[in-house]
Amino acid sequence: MIAKPHPVQPVPGRGFSTDVEKSVEKLAAPMEPKENQNLWIQILRAVETKVDPNSFETWFDPTSFIGQEQDCLYIKVPNSYFRDWLSFHYSNIINEC
Repeated sequence: MIAKPHPVQPVPGRGFSTDVEKSVEKLAAPMEPKENQNLWIQILRAVETKVDPNSFETWFDPTSFIGQEQDCLYIKVPNSYFRDWLSFHYSNIINEC
């Protein structure tokens, strides 16, 4: 008998998705209806002014915006290690921006 895979449940406080998990987790960000639909680019511009250029290139350049729903952004990252690293080391900076 082949068991069906269990759906991946989002982990509260994590805001990055991975190709590996095939799931999308949410990054809360305040949104205004008049703002550009792709707020991730605006956030990246602000983050870039607050972190070392090499760190930005390593950790933020590989990310991409994949959508938004109300007050949440969906961000794609290369793998779960990236998601965890960004969440642990940069979530405060991201939320400030």
